[in-house]
Amino acid sequence: MFLSYSIAADRFTLGGGSLGIYADGQIGPFSYLVGVWNGIDTDVAANPNNELAYSGRFTYNVLNSPSSGQTDFKYTEKPGLAVGVSGGYGHYDTGTQARVIVGSGDVQFKYKGYSLWLAGFWRQIDPDQFTQAQQDVAFSAYTGYFVIPKKLEIGVRASALFDDINESGLNIDYVTTNATRLGGNLSGGDVNGDADNEWEYTAGVNWYIKDTNIKFQTQYTLYVDGIPGPDDLVNHVFMAQIHLNF
Repeated sequence: MFLSYSIAADRFTLGGGSLGIYADGQIGPFSYLVGVWNGIDTDVAANPNNELAYSGRFTYNVLNSPSSGQTDFKYTEKPGLAVGVSGGYGHYDTGTQARVIVGSGDVQFKYKGYSLWLAGFWRQIDPDQFTQAQQDVAFSAYTGYFVIPKKLEIGVRASALFDDINESGLNIDYVTTNATRLGGNLSGGDVNGDADNEWEYTAGVNWYIKDTNIKFQTQYTLYVDGIPGPDDLVNHVFMAQIHLNF
């Protein structure tokens, strides 16, 4: 639905660039995916600390089965409602090699072109297993609707990151910028990894030219980084993309 990940989804991940092996499947209304990875976001490179990372996701379809993806392009005729939980464990590959534990819970709903997704995130970063570990939480919520079925979609998203809620004073954040699907980084990322609270507000419009294979997307995002001092750092980011799938 959007051209960039939310700040919560971007920060509270063990990293998608590692090699690994996983198993997934479905048993009745339950689905699962569990995996073992070559470290945390090693970017398909050698694992510098020889530590593996582990993750898993479990979903239960409460009502029918929501279609895959963020949007309801399929225009489902029956309401689909699902709840899911995810978790992961690993060690950061450079610097302090801090132990990282992440967890999340989410609710998804789709019906006749309308989609809703709500998620909460938790993370613990322990730098040496002697110092008090840092606790971070976040949330992300988006909703979208096809004004013209399978053609014109509008969507909005809100996300927030609350670092160091237990005031450990470590200010550790192993991802300091917001990655985008276009490559590179947005200036709206956490400034210098200062571990202060952040907010994101996004609105987007998508035009599906030929199914999901050819579409034009636009997006505006307001980032607010609560840096130390009397003023917040505000970033306005506009993005546009033509998506081609062959």
